[in-house]
Order: sequence, then C-alpha cells, then structure tokens
Amino acid sequence: MGITLESVQVVLVRTCPEVDSDWLQLLCELYGKPILPTGFLPPPAAQEAVDQTPTAITSPGADIFEWLDRQAPSSVLYVALGSETVISVDLFHELALGRDLSRLPFLWALRRPAGLPPNVDLLPEGFEARTTGQGIVAKGWVPQQEILAHPAIGGFLTHCGWSSLVEGLRHGRPLVMLPVFADQGLNARLMRARGCGVEVPREEDGAFTREGVAEVARHVMVDKAGKEVWTAARGMEVVFGDQAGEVRGPVGAVVSG
Repeated sequence: MGITLESVQVVLVRTCPEVDSDWLQLLCELYGKPILPTGFLPPPAAQEAVDQTPTAITSPGADIFEWLDRQAPSSVLYVALGSETVISVDLFHELALGRDLSRLPFLWALRRPAGLPPNVDLLPEGFEARTTGQGIVAKGWVPQQEILAHPAIGGFLTHCGWSSLVEGLRHGRPLVMLPVFADQGLNARLMRARGCGVEVPREEDGAFTREGVAEVARHVMVDKAGKEVWTAARGMEVVFGDQAGEVRGPVGAVVSG
C-alpha cells in the first residue's frame, strides 16, 4: 500500500463529502495526496436493471416478488449477510429465533457458508415450516437491488458491507446492523453516527442474542422511537442514490492538503 501511494498523484475514494467530509480530510493528511471522492457509484435504479436484464426476477425470484406484492407497505424485514460473511451455526439459529420474537414479516437471502458439512442445518428445526406465510427463506442468489426497491421492504438487516449499505440507503431503508469482520464495524459506526441504523448488541466475543435481534428490528421498523432512524435513512436516499451527481460533482470536490 505504501509503495502504491508513493507512485500515484491522486487517490479515488468511493464516498462523498456529504457523508465523509471529516474522513476525507483525514485521509488527505495521512496520505499526503489529493483525495477525489467518486460518489457512491450506485447500481442502476431497480426498474432500469429489470429492463436491462429481463430474466433477473424469473423463478425463483418471481415467487419472491409475488409474495412481496401481497405484503403491506414497509412491513417486511429484508435479511442478507452477504456472500462472504461467516458466523457460527449457533448464531444463525439466534438470528432466526430473533426473527420469531420480532414477529415481523421477513425475506431472508440465506447463503450457506463454504465448507459447512451438508448434514448441518443453518436454521433451527422447524423454522421454515412454522414461518410459512410469514416470510420466505431464499437460498442462493436473489435480485437484491430489486428487492430493496420494493415498497413492501421496511428495513434491512445487513452485515454492513459497503456495497450493501449503498444499495440499502439508495432506497432509504433503515438499517438493522450486524457487522462481522473487516471494515464492517467501521461502516456500522458511520451509519450509527448518521442516525440511519441501529446495531444489534454484542458480547465481547462477538456473540449476539435472539432478544437483541428482535429488540433492534422492532425498534427500527415498528416502535415510535425508531421514527428518527426511518427519517434519517430516507434522507440518505438522495445522497446514496444520486447517479447524476456522480458524474458532475467530484470534479469540484477534490480534497487537498
């Protein structure tokens, strides 16, 4: 990294001054180089994506959208921990049981961790059977961008990977945050400071409880006290979804020492 920095004249960062002005200035001082915020580079709007890839929501995705269409606006908690997040089976169970305690409709994009023995169940026994009609467990790839754009989605339980945050906030979805590794904890801290998400409480070893999951999910999506989170997330929609600004804004936004 140090050798690379010595050889470049400017550093591009996937953010914008409206969200990261203090950090951008700090990076400029640390690197001794001008910092150019590129904006968040959001993917195309959901309708554009569907138009460009008409097979994106065919089966099994079609079943997901048929179910979402039957749900009340802003009522469904979308759960997705990314493709590389690894937590213990016990914590997967706590997450599922937390959903039970929350009593929220849900859509869970569940990816089986690589290397997990086939005889090990990620979900508690009977979970899918007892939640029939209350939610969907979608195993494998799902069209996340289109899901987050659906009006039935009212909250996003996320591992706080940067791309997932961009996709969630470009649609103004309040965040239930469950960071696991790498930069995810810092991302969660930034979102908490901006008021658009609440982190699930953790023990010193990183463990969390079903009660903690349920409490935060209901706070964000149901409780009156969570209205401020909702409002803050909606406010971020303009910043994170601004594709036009990506093109013209950064030219005048170089941070230099």
